[in-house]
Amino acid sequence: MIKTIGYYFFAFVFYICRLLPIKENRIFCIMTHDDGESGNVMLLIKELEKLNMGFYFNRITGKDVESVKKFGNMVNFFLVKPYQMARAKTILMDNVFMPLAYIRVRKDVKVVQLWHGT
Repeated sequence: MIKTIGYYFFAFVFYICRLLPIKENRIFCIMTHDDGESGNVMLLIKELEKLNMGFYFNRITGKDVESVKKFGNMVNFFLVKPYQMARAKTILMDNVFMPLAYIRVRKDVKVVQLWHGT
């Protein structure tokens, strides 16, 4: 029950922030399964950074999720992260991210699920 309320609150903040324009060079990375240097999303980030195209990366990691479970860093998770996600042109994921089930991204936003992409 508490998780569901959290998912709805994350989505609520996301929808408010979705009223703001998309930042074309922003990529939001969901790395809840593997946020290590050899994780799927991190390897893609490194390759995109090599292209030097001015991408700006925001991230949610497993540590962010764990800190919320322990009632720490809630402002970052429930206010900052939905804002960053709502403004991103691309969302990269390494695994499921339950708050995303409560959200509809804009038509021009690309969501890429990498699971075993590398």
